[in-house]
Amino acid sequence: MCQSSKPSGLSVHQKQSSRFPISLFILLAICLFGRPSEAKYGGGTGEPNDPYIIYTAEQMNAIGADSNDWDKHFKLMADIDLSHYTGSPRRPIFNIIGRYGDPFSGVFDGNGKKITNFTYSSAETDHVGLFGYVVGSDTQIKDLTLINPNIDAESVDYVGSLVGLFIGEKITNCYVLDGTVTGKKYVGGLVGWNYWSSIINCYATGSVTGNTDVGGLVGYNGTGTVSNCYSTVSVSGNYQVGGLVGYNDLACIVSNCYAGSTVVGKSEVGGLVGNNAGTISNCYATGDISGNDYAGGLVGFFYGTITSSYSVGSVSSSGFLQETVGGLVGDNYGGRVYCSFWDTQTSGQPWSAGGTGKTTAEMQMASTFIGWGCDPVWTLDEGVDYPRLWWENMPGETITTPSFLSMAGSGTEENPYLVHTPEELNAIGLFPCEWSKHFKLMANIDLGSYTEEQFNITGVNYQNAFTGGFDGNRHTVSNFSYTTSRHRIYIGFFGYIRGQNVEIKDLGLIDPNVNAGRGSHVGSLVGHLIDGKITNCYIQGGTVAGDRSVGSLVGENYYGTITNCYSGGDVSGTSWVGGLVGENTRGTITNCYATASISAPAWGQIGGLVGMDINGTIENCFWDTETSGQTTSAGGEGKTTTEMKNATTFLNAGWDFVAESENGTEDTWCICQGVDYPKLRWQFIIGDFDGDNDTDFADFCLFAAHWLGTDSNFFCGDGSTDLTNDDRIDSNDLKEFTENWLAGVE
Repeated sequence: MCQSSKPSGLSVHQKQSSRFPISLFILLAICLFGRPSEAKYGGGTGEPNDPYIIYTAEQMNAIGADSNDWDKHFKLMADIDLSHYTGSPRRPIFNIIGRYGDPFSGVFDGNGKKITNFTYSSAETDHVGLFGYVVGSDTQIKDLTLINPNIDAESVDYVGSLVGLFIGEKITNCYVLDGTVTGKKYVGGLVGWNYWSSIINCYATGSVTGNTDVGGLVGYNGTGTVSNCYSTVSVSGNYQVGGLVGYNDLACIVSNCYAGSTVVGKSEVGGLVGNNAGTISNCYATGDISGNDYAGGLVGFFYGTITSSYSVGSVSSSGFLQETVGGLVGDNYGGRVYCSFWDTQTSGQPWSAGGTGKTTAEMQMASTFIGWGCDPVWTLDEGVDYPRLWWENMPGETITTPSFLSMAGSGTEENPYLVHTPEELNAIGLFPCEWSKHFKLMANIDLGSYTEEQFNITGVNYQNAFTGGFDGNRHTVSNFSYTTSRHRIYIGFFGYIRGQNVEIKDLGLIDPNVNAGRGSHVGSLVGHLIDGKITNCYIQGGTVAGDRSVGSLVGENYYGTITNCYSGGDVSGTSWVGGLVGENTRGTITNCYATASISAPAWGQIGGLVGMDINGTIENCFWDTETSGQTTSAGGEGKTTTEMKNATTFLNAGWDFVAESENGTEDTWCICQGVDYPKLRWQFIIGDFDGDNDTDFADFCLFAAHWLGTDSNFFCGDGSTDLTNDDRIDSNDLKEFTENWLAGVE
C-alpha cells in the first residue's frame, strides 16, 4: 500500500535555531548594518560651520586623494610633519590638493599650525605646491606656516611652496620658512601664479630658482593684490626676476611690502619686482641685485606706476646695455615714478630711469620723504635707519604730512586747500592720497623755475587719477614746462583726470611748454580726461608736442565735457592732433575755439579744432583756418582770422557776450571787435586802462585824460575808458572805475 511522504523531523541544530529569540535577530541586524559610519578625516562634515578637521599627516594626505571633497572646508588642528611623503623608495609621494580641470575650491584654515617637511618632485606635471590648482571666488587659504618645504619641479610651470596656481579670494597670514623651490616658469616662494586674488600678511624665506617670472613670494601677479608682505628669499632666474614678485601685470597692486632678497638674473631683474606693469606703492627693497640688463634696485623694467617707495641694495651688471641699469629702476617704458628714492652710495648707481637719488644720510632724514605722510604707513628712526613700514614695529616716529597740507582749507568742496605759491602748487603732485580733494588758486603763479621733469604732474593713470576739483579762481599759471625723452603717456598740467564730479575751471595757462617726445595723450592742461568737466579755461601761447592724441588744451577727452574754453600756441604730433583736443571719444565740446598752429605728418589724422572724433558731440565751436594751417577738423567750423575776430560769428552760434542778453545773462565772453579773438570775461580787469593787470593811479590818470570825451568800449585794451559802453566818459564811468579800484593788486 502506498503512503504519502512527510518530513522525518528536524535536526538538533534546526531545533535550536527555531527557538532563537526574534529580538536577537533584530539586535544583530542593527549591530551589523545599522551602526553609523566612521568619521571622515578627523571629524566634521566639511561645511563652513563644521569643517573637516585634520590632526595627522595621513589625514592631510587623504585630502588630495579625494577630489570630491575639494569644494569643502578644512581646519588644521595640530602641527604636522610630512617627511614620510617624499616619493623616495618605499615612501609614498604626497597627494597634491587640486589639479588642472579639477581644482580645489574650498577653504583651508591652517588655524595657526605648522606643516613641516613638505617635499615634492615633478618632472612632467604643472601646478605644483601643497595646493596645486586652486580656483573659486570664495576660496581661501589662511593662517598656515610651512617649514622647510622642498619643491623640485625644474621643468614645469606654476610652482610654489603653498600654491602652484591661485585664482581665489585671498591667501592671508601664510608663511614659508626656509623653503626651497625650483621650477621653470611662474615660480614663487609662496605662490607660483596669483590671479584676481589677494595675498595679505604673508612672507617667505629660503631660496627660489626658475627661468621666467620668478619671485621671492609670487612668481606672477596677474590682476591681483599683494599687500603687507615681505620676502627674504635668495632668488635666481633668467627673465622677470624679483625679490618679491617676478612680474606684476597690468591693474595689479603691490603695496606696503618689502624685499630683503638677493636677486640674480639675466634681464628685467629688480630688488622688489622684475617687471612692473601695475602699481607699486609704499614698498622698499634692500637686497643686492645682479643682472645683465634691465636691472634696478626696486624694479628692473616697468611701464606702470611707482609711488612712495625706495631701494638701498647694490645694483651691478655685466651686460652691454648699461643704460638699462639704475639705482631704483633699470628701464622705464612710459611708467611714472612719484616720491621715490634710491641710495646712491649703497647702490653704487648715480642714475635711474625714475626716482631721485639721495645720499645715505639723506635717506635717513624725514625731510626727504615729502609726500609720504598722508597715511600712517611709514615710521623713521631719524638719522639711524631707513624708513620702515608701520607693521614691522621697528623703532621710530611716524612720518607726518608736510606744511602745505596745514595751510588754510581742509580740501573739501566748501573749504578747499588754498594755493598761493609755486611750491604749494608743485607739492600737490607729490600726494596721490590727496588727489580726491579740492584746491583753489589764490594768485597768479610763475612755474619758470621748474624745468624738464621737475614739476610733479597730478594724476598719472586710471588707478591714480585726479578725482577732486581745481578752481583756478580766475588766475593764471605761467611757464609750466614738462619735457621728457622717455616714452610716457598722460602728460599735462594734470596728467589723468577721472570722475563725473571732477572739474577744472577758471584757469589760464600762459606760455606752457610740453614736450612728451614719443608719449601719447598729451595736452597743456590735461593729458587724459574721463567723465569730468573743464570749464572757462584757456591756453595762451606755448607749445605742445607728443606722438598720438595731442591737443593744445586736452590730449584725449573721453566722455568728458569741455565748455567755454579756447587755446592757441603750437601743437605737433604724429596722429590725432588737434588745436584744442587731440582725440574726442564720446566727449562733449561746446562754445570753444582754437587758433593753435598744427603740424603733423600728412598721413596723420589732424584737425584745426579736434584731430579725431569718435561718437562725440561738438557744438558751436570754431577754429582759425589761417593760423592753424588746417582746413579740416573732426568737429567745429573753420573760419578766417577776420571772421574769428568778429563778434557776429560767435553771437550767431549762441555765445553769451557782455552787453547782450539774447544768448544769456552770465556774460561769459567779451571781444575787442575786429582787433582780437573772444576772451573770457574774467580775463579783463575793469578799469585796467594801461594793461598792467591792476587798477591804480596810472589808470586814473588815463581816465582823467578822457573825461567827458567819447571812447570805445573798455575791452579793447588800448587805453579805452568808456566803462559803461555808452560812448561817453562821465560820472557813470567814474563810479564803475572806483568800484574796481586796486583790482588785481596783490
